Amino acid sequence: MAKAAGKRYRPKPYRITFAEGHELEDLEVQARRLSVGELLELMSTAEMAQDLADGTVTAPTDEHKKAMDQMITDLAGVITWWNVDKPPGEDEIRAARAEAEAAGDQDRAAICDRALAGDADAIAEFDGIPVAPDEAGLRAQDFVMVMAIYTAYVERVMSVMPPLPSGSNDGPSPAELASIPTETQPPSPGS
Repeated sequence: MAKAAGKRYRPKPYRITFAEGHELEDLEVQARRLSVGELLELMSTAEMAQDLADGTVTAPTDEHKKAMDQMITDLAGVITWWNVDKPPGEDEIRAARAEAEAAGDQDRAAICDRALAGDADAIAEFDGIPVAPDEAGLRAQDFVMVMAIYTAYVERVMSVMPPLPSGSNDGPSPAELASIPTETQPPSPGS
């Protein structure tokens, strides 16, 4: 059977989510797969980074700090998308207030005023600003979140592949083979 011309293998990205009830249950991350070379590099930092995450290291050495820095670089190189955002800053709220005022929307302007005064409920009225999944974006997140993403990604990459489909079912089964009569052949003259 001939394969269709122009078809190419495109590895599907990993989708990382966290279980309901987990502190990060709303977080979704999409990350690309690794080459063998990248996997070997990842494995070299994974153990040290995991020591930091587990709390088994109470006084990180320069080696641990380098491993953490490499971990962030590695993650930034594989994360292609995530749903992380940050609250709007004062500039964004002031711009929204100016738009509301220009449109004559006094209710929206009042929400902006409350948000500028630090009212958390008013700030929640605004859409968050997407955080880029790059090194700067990762460095701006808390340690627990970054380590959870890293750990989930490493576990996903290192997990055993599902078993391949079973072989062909053509031909007789071992039981059927055993039931086939056989006859013993006389020894050959040369033996």
